[in-house]
Amino acid sequence: MQSMASASQEEDFQIISSLRYDPGLRDLSTKSAADTNFHPSSTPYYLLPYHQARLRNAAECFGWEEALSFLRKDLTHFSQYLDSHILDKTKPWRIRIVIDRTGACTVEVNPTASIDPLNMLIPNRDHTQSSLWNVYVDTRCITPSAFTRHKTTARDFYNAARVRAGIMSPLDQAEVLLVNPEGQVMEGSITTPYFRRRRPTSKGESLESDTEPDWVTPPLSSGGNAGTTRQYALGEGFCAEQIIEAADLIDGEECWLSNGVRGFIRGRIVLNRPFSPTTTTPPPAQLPTHSQSHISIPFISRTYHIISQIQSTIHLMKFFENVSTYDYSFPAVSLAYFLRYPNPYSRHVLTTDVIDRYVDPDTQRLHTIRLHLKKSKVPSGILKLLPKGMGGSDSSGQSYILETTIVDVNEGWMRTESRNMEWTGILSVVEKQFYQRQPLEGALHRLQGLHLDGKLSEQTTVKTTVTFHSRFGQGKLLGRRKAEAGDQVVEVEDEAPKRGFFTSLSTAGIQRTIELVGLNRTRDAILKSKQGMNVVLERLRSGGIVGVLEGMRQDREAIVGPEGPWKRVWLRGNGDDDEH
Repeated sequence: MQSMASASQEEDFQIISSLRYDPGLRDLSTKSAADTNFHPSSTPYYLLPYHQARLRNAAECFGWEEALSFLRKDLTHFSQYLDSHILDKTKPWRIRIVIDRTGACTVEVNPTASIDPLNMLIPNRDHTQSSLWNVYVDTRCITPSAFTRHKTTARDFYNAARVRAGIMSPLDQAEVLLVNPEGQVMEGSITTPYFRRRRPTSKGESLESDTEPDWVTPPLSSGGNAGTTRQYALGEGFCAEQIIEAADLIDGEECWLSNGVRGFIRGRIVLNRPFSPTTTTPPPAQLPTHSQSHISIPFISRTYHIISQIQSTIHLMKFFENVSTYDYSFPAVSLAYFLRYPNPYSRHVLTTDVIDRYVDPDTQRLHTIRLHLKKSKVPSGILKLLPKGMGGSDSSGQSYILETTIVDVNEGWMRTESRNMEWTGILSVVEKQFYQRQPLEGALHRLQGLHLDGKLSEQTTVKTTVTFHSRFGQGKLLGRRKAEAGDQVVEVEDEAPKRGFFTSLSTAGIQRTIELVGLNRTRDAILKSKQGMNVVLERLRSGGIVGVLEGMRQDREAIVGPEGPWKRVWLRGNGDDDEH
């Protein structure tokens, strides 16, 4: 674990802890508490000593000495530091403490919904809860590391597990259990789980276990983190540690969950779900008819026919999937998406045109179709597999990308799809993204505004899926093309490539090689895409729309010069393309 922490020090992450400020904690009676050194009613900051200890342990693990200097202050000073960020001490707040390697501490304070203060005590038979969460088991294993044993801002693997379980928002009353490669339950994505103790079945086993608590939680050796409510529950004698095999969980069995913002929550294990996670996402985008198109660009009249043909003849195989998070509200991220070109990481995008945009009167969803013109070339790895001249005179020029988007501002999601319009016979690439509003723990239900000052109570996750399919070598490679001559359409037979090059290679092998080359390029492209979005979001935060537009102007001039993009395209682009 220590080596993992050391290797990760160059990464851009912070250690965090989320807790609840609630004046109702003062009203809790301590009579039912066990004889421990700390009780939740001691301070309106729920389990504050445990949060300070958790942050201190994380700083020690990652070797952050400057952060340790701040965290070693006594509890009174730590509490007073938090007090300076609470605007109204009569209301509950969700607090997120963020500390970086230099010891700089940021305290994010956001409103949170009221809950019964008794939910913050360990469960007992005298107090029942009406809410019941569904608890799923992740379908993939996660390797334990310093980032699972300590709470940090590096949480993409938690978000990915929630997406796989079909949990699209923290407001959903659902949780997913993470499982290590040995099949042991580690923890929940946002909670600590507790299960009924697994009783010994062997006759020779000691009966001392009968004196143990009825509830158990996974030990830290399984790879989960030492949650604050977990420490509290162990100290109060509510539970003991026991390895929990995911295979031993029973559909419908009761369990408990807990975290530092919501307290303790009843749950039940759900193994046989009557639905698929994909049913929680909106339906696929529907392209409008050609009559809805607002402007005319050469070959746009054939666009929808090409899309329909591709969708009906190609079975796409998924090669790449990624889930990431933006620390901005959904309105800010969705706005940045439409303003993302150009930016310093995408200067290959020459122009962007809106082909169609309308609001569906029934669903109130915004539908947009855009066409991007990009500088591009056939990758050298693919070019080597093609007959000479097939990739263009110098394998450079421009290509069109068709993008469709649907935005639902009421539900807080956006679905996008982008596909290449050139070289589809060599490699067809389809990128689909699903952006989803993710309110932070304990946040209110209403949708946030832009909130670009950093004090937000929601994030935005994006799931990216890229699929590839090469039809290279299927039938006649170039097939038939139609040449228009006045009002007549003439079919022209292109010369098939010579087969000497393919004597030692099968068509399927070439197709797979082309797809793998596309996969390798996509990994880099996804990273640059996120970096570009972060640039636009930062411009939006620091300068508003004016700042974004000024940045776009500077990037555009860096690409095509002050004379404008279309002049550059027509002077240089068309002469390089053998197909025109």
